[in-house]
Amino acid sequence: MSYVSSPLSEDKAHRSFDAALKCNQLQQIQRCYFRVVLKSHYQSIGIASVNQLNLAKKSAEIGRMLLPQWHSKGLGTELSSMLIRWLAAEWGITTITKQIQAANLAAVFSAQKLGFTKVVSQSCTASLTEQYQLKLAPSTLDVK
Repeated sequence: MSYVSSPLSEDKAHRSFDAALKCNQLQQIQRCYFRVVLKSHYQSIGIASVNQLNLAKKSAEIGRMLLPQWHSKGLGTELSSMLIRWLAAEWGITTITKQIQAANLAAVFSAQKLGFTKVVSQSCTASLTEQYQLKLAPSTLDVK
């Protein structure tokens, strides 16, 4: 995500998500947020976003954040995969980017597992942030 920060507490995550929903209602679809819910218990476990959605350029940036107790379970990779499939199928997006803190090796590995490649590194506040990009083949758009 473009706005990378330290992990949020559950309360702060709920407040952040509520603010994001208000943002969705006020803006056009250049940015949208999703609450990530554990289906078996209807428990909120994180947030996902689509930022900088540009239909003319067929590009978007995705991001996701899970509560710490849900890390290292493959859920972040699955969540990113779901966002990618949705963007390709519903919006025809062919270029997807992610901003990842360089020290977040799990997120880097997840992005690489999905086919993202690093395109640029930049210093952002106190940490190094890397931008990863995924180019989808036209045949990918048929996958649902």
